Amino acid sequence: MYAIPYDPESRRRQIMSALNVNKIPSLIVLDSSGNVITTSGRIAVEDNSEKCVEEWLQGKPGTT
Repeated sequence: MYAIPYDPESRRRQIMSALNVNKIPSLIVLDSSGNVITTSGRIAVEDNSEKCVEEWLQGKPGTT
C-alpha cells in the first residue's frame, strides 16, 4: 500500500493507530514482510535524502 485510503474512516483510523501516526503527512517505511523499518521516514527524506532509501533497503531507519 502506497497510501492509506481516506475512506473508510474506521480503517484509516485503525491503521494510523496501529502505526502511532498523529501527524500528516507521515511516511512509514515497511519491509516486504510488512515490518516497520521506520516511522520517521519524512524526517529521513528531509535530512538524509541522498541515502535514506539505500539504508531502508538494508533495514536501517535512514536517519543517520
